[in-house]
Order: sequence, then C-alpha cells, then structure tokens
Amino acid sequence: MMIDKKLYFFLLIISLAIYSQASGILDSGKSTIHEITGKVRLVGNEPFSQLVITDAEGKNYIIQKENYSEFKNLIHHKVTVSAHIDTEELHSAGGKYTIVRYFLINPVLISK
Repeated sequence: MMIDKKLYFFLLIISLAIYSQASGILDSGKSTIHEITGKVRLVGNEPFSQLVITDAEGKNYIIQKENYSEFKNLIHHKVTVSAHIDTEELHSAGGKYTIVRYFLINPVLISK
C-alpha cells in the first residue's frame, strides 16, 4: 500500500511538471510569426559571443547557434527575417532590475 502512494505521488509530480512546461510553451508567443528588419551584428566576447539582429529601436534578437551558418556571412548587413520569437526574463537578485532577451526560433531570411 505504501508503494502505491509513492507511485501516485511520483506520477502526480511528473504530470504537473509536464503540464507546466506545456503551458509555458503555449504562452511564449511561439505561435505567431514576426518579421524583423535590422542589422546582423556579432556581440560579446569569446567564448560568449552571439549573433544578433538589432532593429531600428535597438532591440537585439538573438540568433541561436544552430542558425549561425545562414547569418555569419551577413554581419553588418541589413536583413529582414521571419521567425517565431521566444523570450526569457532575467531578474536581478533583489528583483529591482529585469532584462528581457529575445530569441529567434527558426528564422527564415526574407531579404538582405
């Protein structure tokens, strides 16, 4: 009987974890495709450098490593891409500051 309670508790925890991950994906804005126009730039220092597209307002959209091959030869060029956008919020220890990072998911180059 004790094993049954532990098994039910374990399954409940796993179910809640899966549900929270699924609801986070649904709410993240990945279902909408956006067009972004801006300049491809290389930011940061090695080994933490990243390719980004910076739009006219100065917002940086991070290009994920698996898409570098498409964009590495376009540094300093103005491009337009269509992509899903995922966001990540980073909070300071005291909660006073919040930084939002924007990630391009499966970007498609429209023009360069």
